[in-house]
Amino acid sequence: MSFDSIPIHPMMVHFTIALLSVGFLCDLLARFTKSESLKNAAWWNLLFGFFAIIATALTGWLAARSIPHSEATHEIMEIHEILGFTALGIFAVLLLWRILIRANIITRFFILSTAVWLIGVGVIFAGGYYGGKLVYEFGVGVKGVVQEKETEHKHNGTEHKDVKKETKEKESKPEQKHVHKNGKEDTH
Repeated sequence: MSFDSIPIHPMMVHFTIALLSVGFLCDLLARFTKSESLKNAAWWNLLFGFFAIIATALTGWLAARSIPHSEATHEIMEIHEILGFTALGIFAVLLLWRILIRANIITRFFILSTAVWLIGVGVIFAGGYYGGKLVYEFGVGVKGVVQEKETEHKHNGTEHKDVKKETKEKESKPEQKHVHKNGKEDTH
């Protein structure tokens, strides 16, 4: 069983996006309303979102090394990977920053940390765009495609069309050679 047989990365992505985006909104609303409950909600979303982004980055990194992809998609995959690890770095710094704020070690720059959070969410959305492009435009990691086929038939003398679903294995370009940024040739 290879890593690509259980698509864990696409499962983890949703937690990262949801937790860190909702956390940002809670943080922003807490600024204007002075609500302690929103401030706490932002904190917990950041904390759990950070663990989610670690899992997302790790599973994405493993998937990139095990899922077959072409040279054409390799560059997009690298952009997606760079954005993912950049977001991980941003949220690592932000979490440390917020820990220091909560411990009253840092008492200033709280508003600046909200701006950093916004940048981090923007980087996640950009990474999501490229991840979506890999899957929906190029079919990376997609094993089969369900296509609908219309057929005509009769029931009690009434004609109508029926939709039948057929699964076709999508033809993917088998293992193509490409060169990584470090100069290493690879075949996935």
